[in-house]
Amino acid sequence: MMLVSALSAISGTPQEDRPSLSQNGYKIRSICKVCNETIGREYDPVIGRLCNAINRYLASPLTLPAEAAFDTIPSRLLRGFLAHILAAKLSPTSGIVDTHIRECLADHASSLHSDWHLYYWLYPYPSISVFRDFAMMLPTPSGREVAFCSIMKFPPLPLLLTDANQFHGLPDLSSLSHFPIDDPSRVHLKFNNVRPAEWPEGTQHSGIIVGSQSTTQSLRGTPKA
Repeated sequence: MMLVSALSAISGTPQEDRPSLSQNGYKIRSICKVCNETIGREYDPVIGRLCNAINRYLASPLTLPAEAAFDTIPSRLLRGFLAHILAAKLSPTSGIVDTHIRECLADHASSLHSDWHLYYWLYPYPSISVFRDFAMMLPTPSGREVAFCSIMKFPPLPLLLTDANQFHGLPDLSSLSHFPIDDPSRVHLKFNNVRPAEWPEGTQHSGIIVGSQSTTQSLRGTPKA
């Protein structure tokens, strides 16, 4: 996998230094062995089952509806995504968003703080990327407002963690965060409105991006040709 900086991926301008290579995927060594094993044991199987179900839907030779519902365990799914977003930072911080994620992960009976939303959409692209802690302008009925964002993208399901109360009509996984830890439910996904690979963080879609040190440390990985 070829890795480039987040700034190169967002701006569309190639970086001056040579891209780095990873022989076996995108890895960020930022959490301890115990926490990594907890994520792998408690949450990753739920994420894997959902992604496999979506991929089977995409691979079907039949003509299927443009929207489908998939069985999952939403509380574990949400916490799995949040755990990976939290871990995708080279230098741990005590910022508000990370504090709220840790509170949600530490207590299975808690919901994600009401300031935050976790939007998702279809992402049928091979690249994997994580962009932490940046701000971008978002059009709203009352005018343009600043949204604080972190993005994690992998096929077939990218995630946007943001304080924006709505985002281009995307479904919000945080609305299911009140579910008990093992209660099942369904998530809905639309297949007829595929966004570009660099949406929404690319400057051709979002305009000006204001990033932090966490943003500059982020990487985007694409399969090596």
